[in-house]
Amino acid sequence: MPGFLIHVTCGPDDPTRAALAFLVAKGVRFHLSGMSAKARGMGEQDLAGKPAEFGMPNVLVRLAAQADRVITY
Repeated sequence: MPGFLIHVTCGPDDPTRAALAFLVAKGVRFHLSGMSAKARGMGEQDLAGKPAEFGMPNVLVRLAAQADRVITY
């Protein structure tokens, strides 16, 4: 199966578009920008029980390079 990277660039300003990205990515492991999350006050406790983890820029770049397809919302 090909690898996909779903890149979400919108947020509360466009909730429908953001929700669509998560619907498309449903069932996959999420990597959140650690630096962006930290700036917004998010921590490990916010990810407890969720299929997600924080990633630093080098991790996110590696994931993009390894993906067969990148879809941006």
